[in-house]
Amino acid sequence: MQPWVRAELASADLGDARRQERFRKLVDQLSRTPQGTFNEACPTPADKKAAYRFFANDHVYPDRLRKPHVDSTWRRMASHQRVLVVQDTTSLGYTSHRKTQGLGPLDNADGHGFFVHSALAVTQEGEPLGLVHQQVWVRDEQETGKSERRRERPWQEKESFKWQRTVQSVSQGRAAARKPKQLIIIGDRESDVYGLLASPRPSGVELLVRSAQNRRTQGEDLCLHDALSKQPVAGRVVVEVARTKDRQPRRAICEVRYGRFTLQAPAQADPGVPKVAVKIWAVGVQEGHAPKGEAAARWVLLATWPVESFAEATRCAKLYSRRWLVERYHFVLKSGCRVEEAQLRERIRLERLQAVYAIVAWHLLAITYHARRSPGSSCEPHFTALEWQVMYAYHHGEGYPEGKEAPTIEEAVLWVGKLGGFWGRRRDGPPGVKVLWRGLTKLYALVDGFTLSSIISRGARCG
Repeated sequence: MQPWVRAELASADLGDARRQERFRKLVDQLSRTPQGTFNEACPTPADKKAAYRFFANDHVYPDRLRKPHVDSTWRRMASHQRVLVVQDTTSLGYTSHRKTQGLGPLDNADGHGFFVHSALAVTQEGEPLGLVHQQVWVRDEQETGKSERRRERPWQEKESFKWQRTVQSVSQGRAAARKPKQLIIIGDRESDVYGLLASPRPSGVELLVRSAQNRRTQGEDLCLHDALSKQPVAGRVVVEVARTKDRQPRRAICEVRYGRFTLQAPAQADPGVPKVAVKIWAVGVQEGHAPKGEAAARWVLLATWPVESFAEATRCAKLYSRRWLVERYHFVLKSGCRVEEAQLRERIRLERLQAVYAIVAWHLLAITYHARRSPGSSCEPHFTALEWQVMYAYHHGEGYPEGKEAPTIEEAVLWVGKLGGFWGRRRDGPPGVKVLWRGLTKLYALVDGFTLSSIISRGARCG
């Protein structure tokens, strides 16, 4: 079993020692074949049967599967003074699996599945530390399309409360761990919910939200976005605008404005939303001249801590850019681990499988960014001696030099990337997570081949 698996799941408590050991074994097996099904990951009929029994076991609760990983995440967070918690929602679709019971409607008209909301702890430099919270739910088919009834329901019963539930969970975890000193919880435009901004938070827990609503302000004749645009330009920054299916990547020169405002409570707020004014600092990042045919880049960010200088305003923009990592995490979960291809007959079994893959997906992402942020550190927390020695021999045609220290994580990740098809040219940059999950599958096949060859060689000598 890989050393990182035992370390990550050290606090696992599923009520039975055999169950806990099977859990660790499943994480180990699935992480070795991230793009395969668990039928492919489990090598023997006994392993396959044990896996099906595990996911069908009513005493296995998804939250308990996530808990040891969350515990390990808090331990990693303790060495940092400030940690970002980036959150976002994705859906897992199983529309083609007609026999799976317990699924609900998705955003698309014909889709069926369930939703996953993840809160990922990230360093300021952009290294993913792990999950601190994850919610899973199914929409009620009978409530679909009944918007009038939804308006009468308390906020705490609505999907939008997921943002505040993250704040509550993370605040409790920080109180128990007593570290880090500050948490900044970051959300996209969907998280611009007045209840989130208005709800009390403990000291040291802050919000950074991309604004979607041009809200009314106190003491201003204009609403928030318009009032912010009247603030003086504090300076200019160059922003890397990412590629999309409708847009080429580019470097945008943007003007930065900031100011302090007081938001008025909405007149038609949901029941349960605090009806209080909210003091907020807003940061505007606006592209001056966009290329012909493209919309200008524009962000309005809301921070709950003082933003009183150009440097602090640009830092807000940089911190918000880390939010993209939770989208990358969901990409690994869905495309790298292919969790939507699982053929299980009940939703709760799919939830258990998703909870296991949630840990595997984090590890794939962690390897990728650990190599970028700490390239000179040892590879051994993530790779065994046998694994990196097999990689070295494959790429160099010889054994690893005797007496030499283990390779760095940067070297090991480059070797894995090349196994997955990465060229490694100077202009290519570091390997991405996609070539890594392909490379890891090939690596473990090479390790298995080496192990079998050694067994055969020993048997031949004995004969």
